[in-house]
Amino acid sequence: MRRSRGRLSALLVLALVLVACSTPNEPGKRRPFNPYPFDHVLRLNHVQVLGTHNSYHRRPSAGVPGSWSNYEHPALPVQLSEQGVRSVEIDVSNTDGFTVEHDPFFDDRSNCSPLSSCLERLKRWSDEHPGHIPVFVLLEPKDPSPVFDPVRDDWDARAFAKLDRTVRSVLGPDDLVTPDDVRGDAPTLRKAVLEHGWPKLEDVRGKFVVVFHRVALRREYIGDTRSLEGRPMFVPAYEYAPSAAFIEHDQPNRGEIRRLVRKGFIVRTRADADGVEVQADDRSRSLAAIESGAQIISTDYPVPDLTISEYVVRLQNERSAACNPVAAPRRCAASHIENAPGLRHRVKSS
Repeated sequence: MRRSRGRLSALLVLALVLVACSTPNEPGKRRPFNPYPFDHVLRLNHVQVLGTHNSYHRRPSAGVPGSWSNYEHPALPVQLSEQGVRSVEIDVSNTDGFTVEHDPFFDDRSNCSPLSSCLERLKRWSDEHPGHIPVFVLLEPKDPSPVFDPVRDDWDARAFAKLDRTVRSVLGPDDLVTPDDVRGDAPTLRKAVLEHGWPKLEDVRGKFVVVFHRVALRREYIGDTRSLEGRPMFVPAYEYAPSAAFIEHDQPNRGEIRRLVRKGFIVRTRADADGVEVQADDRSRSLAAIESGAQIISTDYPVPDLTISEYVVRLQNERSAACNPVAAPRRCAASHIENAPGLRHRVKSS
């Protein structure tokens, strides 16, 4: 009889504990499902994601020479859902609607155009998967040919203002992580990143980080601002510039990129370029890129093109996103960054 009473008491205590855990504030109500319990700890620079280079690109028509263009990508939502891509690169020409293309004469096939159409596809996917980590969108303004390309204009302050408006016309304040958001009350963007850090994941899920992806034109885009005040896009900055937060490092130099990542910058590098690695089925550059700790690893081959070789680039755990091998806290797990059940939930940690 005593043994039965002891078991009953133990079960009663267990039941009370379970009720208390599931209803910390309001009796009778269960705590909402939170797929990302470490979002109050992990920050945007603690991630590592796979991206596509020239994400709009389709293989040119027959007769175009050069292995540099021998690749293609499916629609942007397919890349996000089926290939685990979390960074895309879009080239734009300065036309009325910002045509998306690599070259207007020999390499102009695209899976979306104009720019607003590409952004709308990304936004629609995001609305359907609000628990995704921020998707990095690299916008690269392409130069026109003054002799052969009379319908494409040069880039100037007016064109940049129009580009900003196009971005904001599709991606609203709740969709974007802007330089102003990151800088906060700090005097410069660089100081904010190095001393205060990037936003926590609980504050940026379901959003986009847009980068003006053209080093040669960054001074013109920054204009009279010091740290991109009022701009929707970051720039690939020089390390000591007031606007420094995002840094380009196409060659995956492990030591240099690790140094930048440890300081707090977000770095993008390339796992392959110009068809060299895919032709040789050589993964050494992609391995160096992943081990460097760069947050964005761009490739032409998130899936293999078996007409060329078995070459493919995947993160070490083959997930959409991983814990950064250099910057993330030790207790970070890939499921904390992004997981399948969490894609359809946007729940802030308590």
